[in-house]
Amino acid sequence: MFKKVMRKLGYVKLRDADEVLKENEQLKQIISSKVSIIEELTNSIKSKETEIKDLTNKLNEYKSVYPSPVKKKTYAVIFKQQGLLPNTQFAINVGGTMYYSKPDEDSITAYLQEGEYDYIVMPMRGYRIDPEKGHILVNNNYIVLINFRSV
Repeated sequence: MFKKVMRKLGYVKLRDADEVLKENEQLKQIISSKVSIIEELTNSIKSKETEIKDLTNKLNEYKSVYPSPVKKKTYAVIFKQQGLLPNTQFAINVGGTMYYSKPDEDSITAYLQEGEYDYIVMPMRGYRIDPEKGHILVNNNYIVLINFRSV
């Protein structure tokens, strides 16, 4: 009881003051260690941010060199012949691929992806072909008329 009264009056024993100083010193050390931990975490975060930026830059470089494949649309290009006798077949090379008509049809349908293609109508004995060859830009469905004239 006496101690309580003395403390209320502002009297502190010398030993109590030493304990307060020790506690203060311990608190300073704890705070200092916490500040060090925070500084380490901050530096680690900054380092990770730099790594993320570097990886993002590398990814963007990769994308520019190796763009993701975009699926192109496919269109029907019909090569319709005029001038051949019924049930006469013809052939055409489009972009390096051969296409053949069926005996009972007067056209060839090629399903081509968007792009540019050269075509060549295969020569047929006894006929002049117009056009013999050509270049098409495929971005829609097309009909190409091929005229066969007997010679």
